[in-house]
This record gives sequence, structure tokens and C-alpha cells, in this order.
Amino acid sequence: MERVQLNGADIEYEVRGSGAPVVFIHGSILSDGFVPVIEQTGIAENFQIVHYRRRGYAGSSRAVAGMTMQGWADDCIALLNHLGIASAHVAGHSFGAGIALQMAIDAPGRVRKLALLEPPLLSLVPSGGQFTEWVASVREIYDSGDKTAAMDMVLAGAYGQDYRRFTDVALPAGAFDRAVSDIDTYFQVELGAMQHWNITTEGLKNIRHPVLSMRGSDTLPVFFEGADLLQQWIPEVDTMLIPRASHDLPGRNPAAVATGLVEFFTKNDMSGQSVGTTRCLSHRSPRHIEETRRYLLDFKGCLTNTSTPLGVLDPDSELYERMLSLHPNRVNPGSLWAAAKAAKSSSGHK
Repeated sequence: MERVQLNGADIEYEVRGSGAPVVFIHGSILSDGFVPVIEQTGIAENFQIVHYRRRGYAGSSRAVAGMTMQGWADDCIALLNHLGIASAHVAGHSFGAGIALQMAIDAPGRVRKLALLEPPLLSLVPSGGQFTEWVASVREIYDSGDKTAAMDMVLAGAYGQDYRRFTDVALPAGAFDRAVSDIDTYFQVELGAMQHWNITTEGLKNIRHPVLSMRGSDTLPVFFEGADLLQQWIPEVDTMLIPRASHDLPGRNPAAVATGLVEFFTKNDMSGQSVGTTRCLSHRSPRHIEETRRYLLDFKGCLTNTSTPLGVLDPDSELYERMLSLHPNRVNPGSLWAAAKAAKSSSGHK
């Protein structure tokens, strides 16, 4: 990778391919998290890929406590300036998706289309507090000095206990060791940035870019709910479910992610549907009204015929599994959890 000084920090980056520029902004801990997607057929052949390691990762300068989403967005904009790129498509995963959102808000003219892979909208979704409490419990392990165990707990919790079966194969050699070296950025800088991020639903509503929201089929409630929120508030949003994937969707199913990105970035803005998805703007059509009616009837039937207790709605619950089997492409399981809790409570299920 090349290095350049931007905003007083050294940033590692590489550029490959030709075509419309696409910037990939990686998430927390794994700085090469997007590499499996970038290496898929159709990415470099169709686009000029800008792949960089954010401040705080690998050979880039360390991030310092107090850095904000706006600061990381400024770094990305500075990199585009250095490369002479006036505007680009932007794809961000996890914490990187938060940076991509902030970039679209702060500098809308620099963003063409926006692909968001499970941004951390912790302050805006019901499960945000629970997720924050869980991370705080892992922080105690980190503070004890066992960085490897703390990193493993975070990745296992977010990606699944079997995450190394995929990361060790999909990511470049040494990715796990780099993650241990970079874990300070997550606990000392990024957690604070997430907690103080002033993202609002009004800010989401003001985004005028075409947006693709991707989420893994087996991801955590906090990211299910985040996908629902994006669909509710962003005016022009497509949604895509990545099958057989948790929060590590770029590594767990890179082919599906790459296919979705290529089709989204290359299609005409007004062409209607994206891969397996529908635009939110069309949700008042007769077809969507009928689909919603059927969904509600199925939910009522499953509610009557399942024994899932109040407050125990998780990916292993009977109600969740039954509804997901009936409606595998439904994009609002976060809302399903909230509705189920209310329904179980009102129907006397304890």
C-alpha cells in the first residue's frame, strides 16, 4: 500500500481498477474486512477501487481519544482530494458505514451513491443500550490486559462463534494478529465516538443520495433494527438481505455483497428494484399492502401457535424461526421483535 499524510496523519491506501470510483471504508477491528469483496469478479473490472486503512489501523497513524465520526469522514474526503476524485460511490461496513453516513451528511456533493452494511445506530434503536452494556462487559477483559481474549469476544459476539473459520480463509495472512495490535482503537477511541455520535432521524431524512442498505440474515438485533430505521427514514433506499451471514457479511458471503454492490452502483437511479429488494418509496402500492396484510395474518397465526415467552425473542426462538421461514425476505425483524413482545404481553403470555 502507498502512504500519504492527510489532516496530520499518515494513511495507507491503494487504488486499483478503472471506471467510476468506489471508496471502501472498513469497520472496526479488521482493517482488511472488505478485501474478500474487493477481490470478487466484477468489482475491479467495473470500478476504480479506493481501499484504505483508517486512522488507527495497520500502517496508518494511531487514532487518539476524542476523534469523531466527522474526523474519520474528513480523512476520507482528504484522500479523495489527494487522488483528484471529485465524487465517488461510498461503501461502508459497521463503524465504516457510520463514517460513510456522516460523509454523506457533511459533504453530500462528494458522494454519488451510498452502500451501508449495518451501521452502528446505537442511539436510535431499541437494542442499542443492551449492545452497549455487552461491550462494556467485554471492556473489563480488555482493561485487565488480555487484549486477545477481548478481541475474540467482540468478534465472536458480533460475527458468530465460528468466525475464524471464515476470517482465517477469506482475509489476508496476518489479519488476526493485526486485529490484536489494533484493538486499542476500538476500545479507546471508536466506542467513545459511537456513544457521542450525534446522528439523528432528521439527518437520515435529509439524505438525498440513492442508498443501499445491506444486512446479514443472521445478524444481531441492533443491526436488524438499524436496517429498519434506514428503511423508515431515508427517502431513497434499497434493501438487500445477505443470506448465511452475520455482522461479518463482507467476509461470510463476499460474492453476494459484491453482486449487490455492482448492480446497485451501475444501475440507473430510477430503475426500480435492486437485487431481491424493493424501494421504500413504493411500499404503498397494492402489492405491498397485500404483502403486509398477509404478513400480519401469518404473525397472528404464529403468535397463537407458538410458545415463545415474553422477552425471549432471539434468533433461536420458535416464533422468529417460523416467521422467517414464511417471509425470508422481510427486512424488519427488529420490528418483529418489538411487535412480538407487545403482542405476547397483551395476550397474557408470560
